[in-house]
Amino acid sequence: MTAVLVAAVLSLRGDTRGLWATLVLLAPVGLLGLYVLSAMARDLIGSAPSTLAVIAGTAVAVVVGAAGSLGAAVAARRRAPFSVPALEPARTVAQRCPTCGR
Repeated sequence: MTAVLVAAVLSLRGDTRGLWATLVLLAPVGLLGLYVLSAMARDLIGSAPSTLAVIAGTAVAVVVGAAGSLGAAVAARRRAPFSVPALEPARTVAQRCPTCGR
């Protein structure tokens, strides 16, 4: 919950680090809540008590979902043009310092 809140605040300022952290933390958080998620899946499929098959299927769904969302985000980021925040105006080669390049 905290990572999602930090991601929302950072994204309001144009920073995407929080969104990446949220995507990376999807799998561990999903696996920590595996018992609750498998109980929800058990109710959804109408199974008796949570069996090993239901728990394993839920774990596979969590890992595949987290890996898929992270992979889709990486693919979308690679397709998007890289943008640098405009903190200072771009300088031409003639205006740059010959020593440090700034």
